[in-house]
Amino acid sequence: MLIHMGLSMLYALIIPLWEAHDETGHYAYARYLAQHGGRLPPIGLKLDQFDESHQPPLYYWLVALVISGIDTTDNIQPAFNPPWWRLWIKPDPRLTSQPCAGTALAVRAGRMVSIALSALSVGITFLAARTLFPGSPSLALLAAALYAFWPLFLAIGGVITNDVGIALFGSLTLLFCARIWQRRTEGPVPADLLLLAVCLAGASLTKDSAVSLTLFGAATVAGAAISAVRRRRGATLFRIAGFFIIPLIALTVAGIQLSEGRSLRQFIGAGSMAIATGSAAVSAGAPDAAPDSPLVVFAQGLQTHGWRFAFDSLFGAFGWGAIRMPPAWYWIARIAAGVALIGLLLALRTAQMRSVALFVAFGFACVAAAPIVRTLLGGEPGLLMGRFFLPGLSALCVLLAVGLQALPGRRVIALATLGGVAWAGLATPMLVIGPAVAKPPFVLGPYEEMRDIQASTDIVYGDSIRLLGHSLTSTPASRNNGLTLVLYWQSLRRLDADYRLRLELFTPDGRSLYIQRDFDPGFGQFPTGRWTPGDTFAEHYHLPVWPDTPVPVVAQVRASWIDQSSGASLEPQCEGRPCQALFGAIPIRLDGAETQRWRDAPARFVVAEHIELVDVIAPAGLTTEEPFTVTLIWRNRATQSRPRTAFVHLLNAAGAPIVQSDAQPRGGDYPTPFWLPGEIVPDTHTLDTRNLSGGRYQLAAGMYDSITQERLPVADTSGGAVPNNLIVLMSLDMQGTR
Repeated sequence: MLIHMGLSMLYALIIPLWEAHDETGHYAYARYLAQHGGRLPPIGLKLDQFDESHQPPLYYWLVALVISGIDTTDNIQPAFNPPWWRLWIKPDPRLTSQPCAGTALAVRAGRMVSIALSALSVGITFLAARTLFPGSPSLALLAAALYAFWPLFLAIGGVITNDVGIALFGSLTLLFCARIWQRRTEGPVPADLLLLAVCLAGASLTKDSAVSLTLFGAATVAGAAISAVRRRRGATLFRIAGFFIIPLIALTVAGIQLSEGRSLRQFIGAGSMAIATGSAAVSAGAPDAAPDSPLVVFAQGLQTHGWRFAFDSLFGAFGWGAIRMPPAWYWIARIAAGVALIGLLLALRTAQMRSVALFVAFGFACVAAAPIVRTLLGGEPGLLMGRFFLPGLSALCVLLAVGLQALPGRRVIALATLGGVAWAGLATPMLVIGPAVAKPPFVLGPYEEMRDIQASTDIVYGDSIRLLGHSLTSTPASRNNGLTLVLYWQSLRRLDADYRLRLELFTPDGRSLYIQRDFDPGFGQFPTGRWTPGDTFAEHYHLPVWPDTPVPVVAQVRASWIDQSSGASLEPQCEGRPCQALFGAIPIRLDGAETQRWRDAPARFVVAEHIELVDVIAPAGLTTEEPFTVTLIWRNRATQSRPRTAFVHLLNAAGAPIVQSDAQPRGGDYPTPFWLPGEIVPDTHTLDTRNLSGGRYQLAAGMYDSITQERLPVADTSGGAVPNNLIVLMSLDMQGTR
C-alpha cells in the first residue's frame, strides 16, 4: 500500500493539472461544494465544459472537505486545446509558478484524496482474496500487488476523479460478497449483510456505474437466500431481509434524497438498458433478423478489435486517453493475460477452485456488462474504455492471480508477471507520460549556431518563425518506417495566436505525394502563443508513407504554419521573397522485403563498373492499343557521385531508334546520387508505340552521364565490352495492319 501511494504520488506530480479524463469537471464540482458548504449545485447548472455535477456527490464531498480551507479566489480556469491534440489542457504558467497556492494547491490536495482512497483499495483487495482463498496467503498478496502496480490504476489514483471512489467500492463489494459467499451453507452473519448494504448504498452515491455492483451484491445475497430455502432455514431469510434488504432500500432512498436525485439516474438508466437490450436480443434472434442488426454488428466488433481496445486502455491509457504505451508493452500484457487464462482453465479442473473462480468471474462480468451494454445501445466504441471496468479490477486481479498460481513453475511465472506489471507501473511516468507532456528540448540559447543541423534552411514565416534547417534520423525512410525528421525552429517575435504546423511531401518536380500531417508544437505543451522571441529548439516529426506511394523517390518537404481558429497561414519568405517553402531532398527507399528476390540475382550487364542490370520486366509483344511499358531493375554497388540518365530505345531492323525514353531513374524522382550501395531500384519507362507499323523490333537500354551526355561503358557478365555501350534487352514483334 505504501509503495502504491508513492507511485501514485509520482503520477500525480508528472501528470499536468487537469490533464486527466474530465478532471476539470471533477475539480469544478468539488470546488463548488467547498465554496457552498457542501450544498449541491442546482440540477442543470453547468460548472465546466466537461461538467460532472450530474454525478452522485459522495466522492466530491470528500475532496471538498480537504480543499475547503484553501483560497481559490484566483479562479484559474482551464484552457482547452483543440480536440485533435494529444494533450487537452493548455499549459498555464500561473499553475506552475505558484504550485502550493490557490487553485494549483487545491487540485493537488484533491489528488491526495484519490491517492489515499486508491491505497485503501489495495488493502481491501488483499482482504478479499484472503477471504476467498484462506489457505493461500501468497495468492492474496499476488492479487493485491497486481492491483497496486496496475499502470492505469496508479494514474487514476493520482488525479481527481470519482473512478477512484467507485474502484474502492468495487473492492469493498468483492470483500463483503466473498464473506457472504463463503458462508453460503451456514448462512451469512448480520454484520456482513449490513456492511454490504452500506457498501452498495455508498457506491450508488459515488458513480452511476454502481448499479453493476448492486447486481453483483444482490445476486450473491440471492444465492444465500436460495441456499437457506433449500435447507429450510427460515431464520436466515429473516436475517437477509432485516440486515440487507431493508437497510439497502432505506439507505438508497436516503442517498437519493441527499443527492437530490442524482443517484437515482443509474437505476432508471439500468432499467432502460435492460429493456432495450432484451428487445435487441429478441430482434437479433428472430428468423428474419438482418445480419447487420446492432447486436450482431457489436458482437462482431467486440470479437475483432473491441476487446483489444478495452484491455489495452484498461492496462494503461493516460491523459484524456490519447497518451498510450508503446505497442510492445500492450502485446506483453496480452500475452501475460493469455498465460494467466490458461492457468485459470487448469484451475477449473478442481471443484472447489472452480466454484470460487466462477464466483469471482461473475463479479467481474457484472461490472463489464455496463460498458458493453452501453456501447451496444449507444453505438459508441469509446464507451469500452478501460477506466469503465475499474470497479471490477479487484476481481480481475484475483482471477489473474488464480491463473498464475495454477501453472507449472508458478512462482517463476507469477514473479515474472508481477515484475512486468510493476516495471510498467514504475516506467510509465518517466518513459511514457513524462515525454508526452514535456515541451521540446531547447538545444541552444538565443541565436547561437546549431551544429546538429544536417541541411541549413532560411525560411521565415510571417516575420515570426524561422526554419533554420533539418536533419534526418538514423532510420531510413521507407513504407514500413515512414519518414522521421528533425526541424530546427527559431522564434523571431511573439505570436498572439496558436498555429499548427503542416508538413507535406512532394517529388523533386513539385508533384504531391499525397502525404500530409498536422503537428502541434510539443504535442500541445508548447503552443506558439507561448514562444519567446529568441527561443531556438528542435522537434521530431514522423510522416507515414502509404502503401501506394510510388517509392523509391526523393521527397521535398513543405512546411506551413496555420492559424487554428481562422485557417489562415503565415506567408513564407525565402531571402525576403514569397516562396513555396519547399526544402530538403529526402530519399524514401523500398523495404527489404520488396526487393529480396533481386538482391542475390546474377547481373546481366554492368554499367560504369558499379550499376548492375539484374532484371527486365516487359510485355512479350508490341501493340498499338496501349503504350509499351518496361521496367529495368538496377542494383547499385557503389556510391554514385554524378547524376546518370537511363534510356530505353526501340530499334528498327536497321538498328535506328524510332521510339525512346530518356530520363533520370524513375522519371527524375530518384537520381543516382541518392542510391546506396546494395540498393535495388526499379526504373519504369513508357514508350509510345501507337504509330508503329508491323514488323520486328529490338528493345535496347543503357545509361549516360546527365551532365556530359557521354554514354557510360557497359560490360556483359564475362567482363567483355558491349558494342556501342547499348544493351539489347529483347526482340519484339508487332502484327502490322498497314
